[in-house]
Amino acid sequence: MDEPNTIECVYFTVHPKFRGQKLGRALQKALMDEGKKRGYKKIFASVETQNIASLKATQANGFRIVKTFREGMYHRHRLESEL
Repeated sequence: MDEPNTIECVYFTVHPKFRGQKLGRALQKALMDEGKKRGYKKIFASVETQNIASLKATQANGFRIVKTFREGMYHRHRLESEL
């Protein structure tokens, strides 16, 4: 990522034992809040297209899909949000 004042959150995961508790959403929101306090303006995320739970959690934090692309064997969504 070469954009100034930008955070990129990629390969973020929650241990299977703790999934379903909205921890991923809360951790992502904490990252966003801290980034905003530190002067960052935008955050990007990357989610595999078939990972519906992660996609929903990311979108619940205000992200929108800006493109879909292939990375090796996987298709991913690139999402962004203003901080």
